[in-house]
Amino acid sequence: MEFAPVNSKRTLFRQDTRAASYIIQRPRIFERGPMTATAPSPHASAAVAPVRPVNLLLLLVASPLVWIAPRAIGRLWLRASLWQSFLLAVLHTSVGAMIVSRNLPTDIAAMDYWHHPFTRVESVMLLLMVVGGFLSFLVMLGFAIIPFVPLPGPSRSAIRHVIRTILLGTTMVYLWAAAFCLARPVSDGLMARYEFGDTVLLWLALGAGLLVWAYVSLVSAATIDYRRPQDVPAPREPRCDDCGYDIHTIPLDSRCPECGKPVMDCLGDYVRPPTPWERKPSFMRLGLVCRQFFTLTFRPLSLFRVMPITTGHAAARRWLCLTIGLVFVEAFWVAPTIYLIDRDLNVSAMEWQTYAAGFTTSVAWAFLALMMVGIETAGVTAVSRYRKQPIDMAAASKVTCYASTPLFFWVILGIAQADLLFWWVNLYHGPARYGDRMDSFFTITTFGIAHIGGLLLFEMTVYRGLRAVMYAIR
Repeated sequence: MEFAPVNSKRTLFRQDTRAASYIIQRPRIFERGPMTATAPSPHASAAVAPVRPVNLLLLLVASPLVWIAPRAIGRLWLRASLWQSFLLAVLHTSVGAMIVSRNLPTDIAAMDYWHHPFTRVESVMLLLMVVGGFLSFLVMLGFAIIPFVPLPGPSRSAIRHVIRTILLGTTMVYLWAAAFCLARPVSDGLMARYEFGDTVLLWLALGAGLLVWAYVSLVSAATIDYRRPQDVPAPREPRCDDCGYDIHTIPLDSRCPECGKPVMDCLGDYVRPPTPWERKPSFMRLGLVCRQFFTLTFRPLSLFRVMPITTGHAAARRWLCLTIGLVFVEAFWVAPTIYLIDRDLNVSAMEWQTYAAGFTTSVAWAFLALMMVGIETAGVTAVSRYRKQPIDMAAASKVTCYASTPLFFWVILGIAQADLLFWWVNLYHGPARYGDRMDSFFTITTFGIAHIGGLLLFEMTVYRGLRAVMYAIR
């Protein structure tokens, strides 16, 4: 590298008699300020232009169409304010609650479940339970959407966009109401042929299918660029990639005084280039997929230390889709494996109830995995801000998307725990042999090893990844 004095056009650094201050002159990497060197994001010009406010009546009429044309309605939702979204959410939830209060108690009473008609108090309590359960579901759905939304920029804008999408997405109550009205005659016929549990299982499978439809539609609507001109990513101060030491006054050919890492390894053009997966994120590249899966499972730091944090978010989310797909396929076999254990591996005896239970379990498990990734993303962003070391939600989302790989093993452990518990209770008759205390100990121990252990593996991978990208400027 050739160096020149400060008054030449090809200046690369300036030496002062009081301190050595080195400022890289390439605009795409750094911009020179009065006494600092800051790194602008490559997304500085990617923010969308200001949009006009939307009419509340237009939102009310068009929002139910999100289940048919999510991208078009998602662009319309960008013009909605939070108060408009909240008003429509209250309206949709109230209408859904009235539909449930008018239909669900009658159906349950007809099934002779409580053996007496509903009183006014019971109807009100049921209504409150339904509304509370629906609101809790909206919160969980918001966490499940978070991994696919954040873009480089302020985390507050991403959170606002997620809340707006969930509030306007409450039109899903009409989707479920339509499905309920269409499937009710079929349910009445099934009640005469099958047991009550089989009918409930069919309804759960129908609800799982509608959940997949609603989730895919909302994610498609939410992945539109939501940023405004004021959401341009803030420039990053040049810091040591390992320890976070301020190195904007350190010569390029020297080392970090805190940890000894070469400064050029933090600021050079070759630092954190796009990974092979991010250059071409295709599932057809099986060799690359297997190598990255092995890396993220056994040596995750070797990827987190070299990957960029300001680009490659779409590739990271595609990797999350791969992980969730594996979780879905794995979780499907929970019910069939239990059935085969009970029937001495007689595959020909499997009926539709087994497949319906497998589909419902796989949807629930995949949704739980997505929710865990979203909770981890939001939690990391909030905790880092509280500790005065803020990590924007886009960088946290990229780390958690790649760190979701260990969830594959969490599902394997969960299936093994479910099969082992079924064998313990129904085949080995452990509770009858050793008593309730031993049965509780066996259940809690296997559950802790499978689920808590599997989720801790995911947590540790996220923690190690965040430590590796905390001070990265690219």
